[in-house]
Amino acid sequence: MLRLVVIVRMKHDILVVENDEPLRWLLENILRDGFRVTITKDTMSAMARMANGNLPALILCDFDLPGNNNGLSFLQNLTNSGAFNDIPVIMFSSQPDEKLAEKCM
Repeated sequence: MLRLVVIVRMKHDILVVENDEPLRWLLENILRDGFRVTITKDTMSAMARMANGNLPALILCDFDLPGNNNGLSFLQNLTNSGAFNDIPVIMFSSQPDEKLAEKCM
């Protein structure tokens, strides 16, 4: 009996929230071979995208975003939401701040 096995390698979606253009470019180019990468410049765009049903497998988010909707408030909104609280989030920052790391945990 001949058996045909088809392996489909699906790329998972990663949402990157980063306001710095060179870093957005770098992250997209590093990740795009293994993942479908979506880039947003701010947390409002990220939330709108997810509210429209585009749920990523992982979110990479800069802590140091401008305005009131910084990375920490975005993380808190995700944690408090019923729809998005199961999505893993990796927060990153150029600031070597232990208190910041504790807040994100």
